[in-house]
Amino acid sequence: MAADPKDVALSYLKAFETKDVNKIKSLLHANGTFKGPMKTYHSADEFVAELRNFIPITKSVRIRRVFVDGNEVSVTYDYATIIPSIPVMSMSEWFKVEDGKIREQEIIYNPMPFAASMGEIQEAVKASQPK
Repeated sequence: MAADPKDVALSYLKAFETKDVNKIKSLLHANGTFKGPMKTYHSADEFVAELRNFIPITKSVRIRRVFVDGNEVSVTYDYATIIPSIPVMSMSEWFKVEDGKIREQEIIYNPMPFAASMGEIQEAVKASQPK
């Protein structure tokens, strides 16, 4: 039995919230397409490398709405960070799930607060890395 697309999408967001990079990678198709407001990635490895800039600043992911249409899932949520200037951001993600893995993903959010807080973000990421 194929994995339920809704379960796959919510598992991905839960893994992001709990900073479980191995779980995130296990849910992504190796040669999928992952789009953000600034860049598109054509492999899970490239995408996960970029996620490593956001995972350390993640405080929580609070799901607001989930919509499912076949193997496509759209999730709207509040993304809380540890960055004082970006306490909570509204975000939306669309997922296309094939064979239990995310084949396509697009995240929609306003990137300007992140761009304006790049110094704080870099400090938080650096502080989260093992010594």
